[in-house]
Amino acid sequence: MIKYLCRNLKQLRESYELTQETLSSLLGITPQLYCFYETGRRTLSLRVLYALSNLYHLAPYILVQQEILLPERYAFYPVPQMPQPRGISVDFNALYTNLRHNLRALRESHYLSQVALARRLFITPGAYSHYETGRRKPSLEVLCEIAAVYGVTLDELLEEWL
Repeated sequence: MIKYLCRNLKQLRESYELTQETLSSLLGITPQLYCFYETGRRTLSLRVLYALSNLYHLAPYILVQQEILLPERYAFYPVPQMPQPRGISVDFNALYTNLRHNLRALRESHYLSQVALARRLFITPGAYSHYETGRRKPSLEVLCEIAAVYGVTLDELLEEWL
């Protein structure tokens, strides 16, 4: 599900004519970590995903779940400017509260048990239970798999909509 992410990250960075070093300093992370994101050796945190979506003016699910087709040079937008690296305007506590609520509501509306859903996701029932109760935060990969099971976007899974 996140097969497009690495390609999209590199394509967007290059179309804005940014180096990995410049972009990593805008995000407040090391250049090596950003390189790992582009090559798929590390998975983005939700904080970095939302920072990149704000930076490129794209919904998070577009970065993760869709292939972005850009002209050779993405010239119709100015070079992105980020606020202070920690100044992301997303309330992550509310985001995770929405996620916990949505996970349970979607599972119950599809008449699935935690065990059945965990099997579909290839995770332990205990791990899934922790996601619903908020004791653990699922990785971006797991979130994308959950979204695929229910036929919703990543944004819909994280927003207050159910």
